[in-house]
Amino acid sequence: MTDTALPAKGLESPASAAKAALHLNNFDIARLLAAAQVAIHHATTHLGLRLPFHEVTAPFLDSFPGVPVFFVISGFLITQSYVRSKSLWDYGRNRALRLFPALWLCFLVSIVLIAVSGYFASNPPPAGNFALWAAAQLSFVQFYNPDFMREWGVGVVNGSLWTIPVEMQFYVLAPIFVLIFMRVRWLFYVAFVAFAAINAALPFADESSLPEVVIKLVEVTFLPWFYMFLLGAVISLHWDRLRSLFEGRFAWWLAAYVLVALVDMTWDIGAHGNTIAFPWVVMIAGLVLSGAFTAPWLADRLLRRNDISYGFYIYHMPVFNFVLVMWPDRGAAANWLAIAAVAVFALMSWRFVEKPALALKHSTLMRRQAA
Repeated sequence: MTDTALPAKGLESPASAAKAALHLNNFDIARLLAAAQVAIHHATTHLGLRLPFHEVTAPFLDSFPGVPVFFVISGFLITQSYVRSKSLWDYGRNRALRLFPALWLCFLVSIVLIAVSGYFASNPPPAGNFALWAAAQLSFVQFYNPDFMREWGVGVVNGSLWTIPVEMQFYVLAPIFVLIFMRVRWLFYVAFVAFAAINAALPFADESSLPEVVIKLVEVTFLPWFYMFLLGAVISLHWDRLRSLFEGRFAWWLAAYVLVALVDMTWDIGAHGNTIAFPWVVMIAGLVLSGAFTAPWLADRLLRRNDISYGFYIYHMPVFNFVLVMWPDRGAAANWLAIAAVAVFALMSWRFVEKPALALKHSTLMRRQAA
């Protein structure tokens, strides 16, 4: 489907919105901060990392949850990626290039870390179960963790990867819901409200009579999280109309959300964690998008177009598990060194895997333009 084939009735030009939004922005910084929040949260939970003024800073940090930030950004940018694509094949290929090369290398590195720790020597994995695990990790079932790994580290090799299948589901659904948005607008918004309601019900699922396995399976589907993606998608599709709410207004959005976070720390209004309540997801979206388009040159100057956020996200738990196994009596400095090691892995992943893979998208585009 080409850009010109997309219905445009009542819609600001998606192509012009995409061109403007992707020209210069700070999304690399936003994603890196989101990945760092998830990693630091897991470091405090699993490694026992203590932050300065920990009793205040740790819960305050949870008021800026990385996973909802990722989902909102995905909705904004993946929608633009789709409307710019020349075909569904082009769209799918670009998504695969972004996701799988780094993911496959991360799995290989995880296997090496497990082997170096001596775990496989003392706990030889059954060949069939190992093959099943590998197939799951290399395809679209990254949340699967085999029983033979339950004694390594925290018992799950890379628990953060549950979001990867969710993102893949977003990729599949994005073209469908863009089409619904353009042709049956009311149905889109009904779906948006329904998905928001599913997310609101998630914290109460543990108290229900549903089997635990059902609850866990629902949590790794798009159902509880899709409205976060759709929120980013709606803003993306109406960017020409809505951009004035965000551009240059980061200080206002930040001040408002800091106030919300402080209130939540006192009265628990649901403005924290992955299941953050709907009104605060809207504010998260405002915070992220205003940050992306306030001083939009900042990411290029600070990061020099090195997007290490994905690597930081997918590598932190294998590294943390390795540290837990190898140095159970480590000191505080070792915990910070573990985070530094994650940054090194992320930078290597970007430099030698992700960046070359993404260059394949650009080379394809250049060949098309030349033709």
